[in-house]
Amino acid sequence: MIFFGQSRFYVSHLNGLRYFEKPAGGHALNALVMGIFGETNFAVRLMSALATGLGAINLNIS
Repeated sequence: MIFFGQSRFYVSHLNGLRYFEKPAGGHALNALVMGIFGETNFAVRLMSALATGLGAINLNIS
């Protein structure tokens, strides 16, 4: 996960390598939602569902 400390950004690692596949904000929001609702299917899928809904709304507005 992403951590903030000592005025530097810590980067997530996978097998000892820097892992930049997804933006850091996505991990932070998923962690926040899972902290609120627990490790449930609802919490894991909530941010993806919200992003999909907001994307569809954005396409209709444009």
